[in-house]
Amino acid sequence: MNTEAVIDLPGTYGVVLDSDLSVTQFLLESPAATLGGSGTLTIVEGFTWRSGILGGNPLGAVIARGDLFLTGFNGVGGRSLSRALLNFGSASWNDSAPLQLGNGGTISNAASGTFEISGDARIDAVGGSRWIWNAGTLRRIDSGTLDLGVELRNSGRVEIESGTLVLRQGSQHSGSLHITNLAGLVLAGGAHAFTTESKLTGAGGLTISGGTTTLGGEVDLRGPYLFRGGTVVVSGAFQAITNLLTVDGANVTFTGAFRCVSNVLEVVSGSARFEGGGLLEPSSLRVGPAGRLEGSTPILVRGPLTLEAGAIAGTGTLIARDGLMLGDGGLRLAGRALVNGGVGRWRGAAGTLSMESGAAITNLAGATFDLELDPIVADSGGAIGFINEGQFRKTGGTGTALFTTPFSNPGTLETLSGGLTLRGGGKHSGTFQVGEGTQLSLGGNHTLEVDSTMSGLGTLAVLSGTADFGGVVDVRGSLVFSGGVANLTGRYNAITNLVMITGGKANFSGSGVIAPGSLVITNLGILGGVDPVSVRGPMRWGAGRMEGSGPVVAEQELEMIGGSLTMSGRALVNRGAGRWRGTAGT
Repeated sequence: MNTEAVIDLPGTYGVVLDSDLSVTQFLLESPAATLGGSGTLTIVEGFTWRSGILGGNPLGAVIARGDLFLTGFNGVGGRSLSRALLNFGSASWNDSAPLQLGNGGTISNAASGTFEISGDARIDAVGGSRWIWNAGTLRRIDSGTLDLGVELRNSGRVEIESGTLVLRQGSQHSGSLHITNLAGLVLAGGAHAFTTESKLTGAGGLTISGGTTTLGGEVDLRGPYLFRGGTVVVSGAFQAITNLLTVDGANVTFTGAFRCVSNVLEVVSGSARFEGGGLLEPSSLRVGPAGRLEGSTPILVRGPLTLEAGAIAGTGTLIARDGLMLGDGGLRLAGRALVNGGVGRWRGAAGTLSMESGAAITNLAGATFDLELDPIVADSGGAIGFINEGQFRKTGGTGTALFTTPFSNPGTLETLSGGLTLRGGGKHSGTFQVGEGTQLSLGGNHTLEVDSTMSGLGTLAVLSGTADFGGVVDVRGSLVFSGGVANLTGRYNAITNLVMITGGKANFSGSGVIAPGSLVITNLGILGGVDPVSVRGPMRWGAGRMEGSGPVVAEQELEMIGGSLTMSGRALVNRGAGRWRGTAGT
């Protein structure tokens, strides 16, 4: 056995090894020198590789059975490998010299081997098949980045004690990968496969920025999970406990036994899909502006839920236990049931919400939901709509908020600013309080049960459909009937206020009093019902119809204005100044 071999002469030249050779020590430090040939070089004790080329026949190998040192790079040239390099002992790489793996270049760390890398190291591929096999322990120490542009195949143990390990060309894992605190793993491209036997654990973080990744084994990190690109399938036992999980550009599907508990969950862009029997109870959840939250797993948000924009799709419930915030971006809710159990707010300059496929929003008893803007909530097909069991308030926006979805109110609804239009119908057994200077408008088919109460100093309008008022109606502002049919069969009071019937039909057949301060019937408006009407101030009748039974008494002033006036059954009584004007009338 030769005791020592050295390649250190300057210049460009090659050393050909066509037969197997064993040495105790080997030094390669000439930048342009090449060790070639088909033979295998075995170094028993120590191999120091400062620079130079390990090339030749890809079937040849360099075997380090003792110590392997990649160190002492002087800034000239670099390292290149086009054959197999096998480490059976203790290897260390502590400089920043680049390493290129050419055709057939592989690094194998045997089960007995330990390979430690520090500093800003980089391995690039320059053609052909190239990879790193690890059956032993591959350890990243010190700060900086280890950037692997070749595939890593790990059946042993990878330890990232400090700094960052970047895998840009894919990887295969059936062994373990441990990331300590302040360290991180980045999967930046290629295909990454973690088998069911693999383990990814530790206090560090994981970033996936591209490629295709399958996490089929145990994943239990305490640092941040950042999914920034690519396609990810998490089918193994995944845990995110008290840490950050952000999806921002990737499409991630969770199908295994996942546990996301007391963690911060963000779906900023891309998609996060949760399927199966996992547990999803984050301490907070944020979606938007281009994020998509999907799947069938029930979600309980223990803290604040913020929906800036984006989409919520799938089945199951999404519960905001301690608070709900909606932004002014475009939001789509498809299929899921959104439940607010705390303080809910929707604020911003304007907002839109599209609901479809059985989507529902429920404001629970004891919860509040403040509408601080004038949004549009649209039924895009098959929406269940909004169900208010708690307190719903229109507190902001000087325009009109529009719901074309069904809206049911067994709780308390207040309009304190601007207008609120419910065009999708609804069933109501709760309380409506229409504030002074505000307007509540109803469209579609609404049923207000006998236990319902509608009061306040604002304006109540019926726009379309059929509105059955079976409870108390005591709105002291204006009553406007511009379309559809309003059946007031409960206890109502229309005293001293303005009643306008401008296109719809208002049937007063309850147990209340209709004695408005003024009455206007125009266009195709119809005054119906059986209850007497006593108009305390001016009454103006310009086209339209009065039908039913019971008198209509104009106590002070009656003005009939041209057009076609129709009476059927009712008696019109004038007790003040009356006139009929216009060019013609019948």
